[in-house]
Order: sequence, then C-alpha cells, then structure tokens
Amino acid sequence: MAFAARRSLASRFSHHLTRRLHPSVPHLLSRSNDDEPPSPSSQPQPLPSFRSQLPPASRAAQTLHHLLPFSLQHSGLPHRGFSSSAPAPDPPGEVDAAASVLVDAAEAVASSVPAPFPGEVAAAAADSFFPVAALQYLIDYVHTFSGLNWWACIALTTVLIRTATIPVLVSQLKSTQKLNAIKPEMEAIKDAMDSTDPKAALEGKYKMTALFQKHGVSPFSPLKGILIQGPMFMSFFFAINNMVEKVPSMKGGGVFWFTDLTTPDPLYICPVLAALTFLATVD
Repeated sequence: MAFAARRSLASRFSHHLTRRLHPSVPHLLSRSNDDEPPSPSSQPQPLPSFRSQLPPASRAAQTLHHLLPFSLQHSGLPHRGFSSSAPAPDPPGEVDAAASVLVDAAEAVASSVPAPFPGEVAAAAADSFFPVAALQYLIDYVHTFSGLNWWACIALTTVLIRTATIPVLVSQLKSTQKLNAIKPEMEAIKDAMDSTDPKAALEGKYKMTALFQKHGVSPFSPLKGILIQGPMFMSFFFAINNMVEKVPSMKGGGVFWFTDLTTPDPLYICPVLAALTFLATVD
C-alpha cells in the first residue's frame, strides 16, 4: 500500500511539474465560440515549413531547442549571437571633441612659424638704400614666384646675380691676359720715362697710352671684378641683415642645422663657406 501511495504521489507530482513547465496553449485562447463548428475560412492555414530552407546546422539547433524543456529553453544557458549589423557609431560629442583636439594641434604647429604676408619685404626695404632695396625686392620676387623657402631663394638669387656678372668676369680675365702679354713693352716705356728729361717722359706717356689703346686695355682693367663684386657683396650683406630683423617669416625659412635664419649659425659653417667662396671668386 505504501509503495502504491508513493507511486501515485510521484505520478501526480510529475504530472503537475510537467503542466507547470509546459503550459497548455489552448487555455489561453478564447472559448467563446467553442460550441460553433469552425468554418473552413476560420481554420488556420498551415504555414510553409522553413526547416527545409535552413542549413543542417540550423535544423539541428532547432530540433535540440524543441527537445529541451520550456524552462531550459529560456534559462540562462550560455549561447552566442551573431549580428551582421555594423557597430554603433561614436556619439557626436566624442567626435567633436576629437576633431577640436586635432584642429588645436594643427593651429599650434602652424602658428609656431610666422607665415609670410604681402608687404613685409616692402616694409623692410622702405628705409634701405637703392641697391639694398633692389636686392630685397629681387629675393622677395624669387620667393613669391618659386614658392621656395627663404634659404633657397637667397641661394637662387645669388646664382642669378653671379650668372648675370659672368660677362664682366670674362672681360676681366681677358684684360688681365692682355696686360700680361704687353708687360715687357710697358716695362721698357717705364724705364725711358724715368729719365730726367721732361721730353722723354712726355714721349713715354704718349707711347703707353697708344699701347693700351692698341690692345684695348687699361691699367684699371684688373679691378673690374673687385669694383663690381665688392659693392654687390656689401649690398647682399645689408639686405639680408635687414630682412632678418624685419621679415618675421624668415624665422622658419632655414634647413638642416640652421632652420632659424634670424639666429647666428652655432657651428660657423655658413660664415666660413661664404668667406672661402668670396676669396676664391676674387682671386
């Protein structure tokens, strides 16, 4: 008897637990029309099965889902979902903050080097002499036309002026060679002019003048290079010195170890090169 009672109690408990875990769906439906026979139009139409359209892995997962109890289907079993949608974009506030940081950094870098403005060279050349002002305008024109940095514009302007003075240098070399060729005749005329006879001195002067005219030279022909390159060198010096003081954009117009053209070269490489180049040109 006790065994039968325990078995009956276990059967009732199992039936009650099954009804709790798998509630019946029909009792949720309305029973107002239970007595009326269902019409063909009101009967639910069978939906096409989509299990045949699923891949094998999906059908297996769906079968396992139906085999599990109702409580296990909705319990916290570990599972992983996949989504093909893109992640949500960042909030607009964070994007604006990042953009403002980038803009501030770019403005800080750009403001570290003063940008050239129209008229800065004209303002610097206003109180300069004509040769110095002309060189400043020429350097500014090269800078505007080529778009190069100031150091490259200064070097390019120097090359242009040196190229323009090549005919003068060639004429100087020819005159020097001619003077060397007539040097013996010049020495003989000088010896004749050293006498105390005024007539011989006057005659020697006429001969020297005729000799120079014959060969197309003069005693001052070797000085052509110095007379031209000396003022040019001084004009370059004063022009660049004035631009360094009054043109703010030259602060970042250098390259290599001399990025700032407004400060002296700490290694003294540029002054030494300039002096050697000038001496080589004059000699």
